[in-house]
Amino acid sequence: MLRKKWLPVNLAEEFHPVPVPKHKRKKSTYTSELRELIKERDQVCQSCGGPGDEVHHVIPRGRFYRKWYTLDDVNDERNLMYLCWPCHHKATTDNAELERLIKLQEERFGPLRKQFE
Repeated sequence: MLRKKWLPVNLAEEFHPVPVPKHKRKKSTYTSELRELIKERDQVCQSCGGPGDEVHHVIPRGRFYRKWYTLDDVNDERNLMYLCWPCHHKATTDNAELERLIKLQEERFGPLRKQFE
């Protein structure tokens, strides 16, 4: 039986770090001032009416595609609502609840989705 000899490897010589990007990150439009504005506007959970805890993106950030919605940005005021933690958790795990919240927000601010023929 042949035995393989392990060659010593100097990992420091083999390591190539990822270069630092030369571009600057785009500044987020989701600011603490915007969160405070939503809290003042809504004041209570918009789903159950209880005390609110968190600001929720009605159209989730991962599903936002500018061509499909009337919003200019995922952090548009019309796309944000104040929810309590249990309602926020339900909205992020239950598609039927998410659709209900989208319809509720559309009743308040007009259509969020574009109509295609």
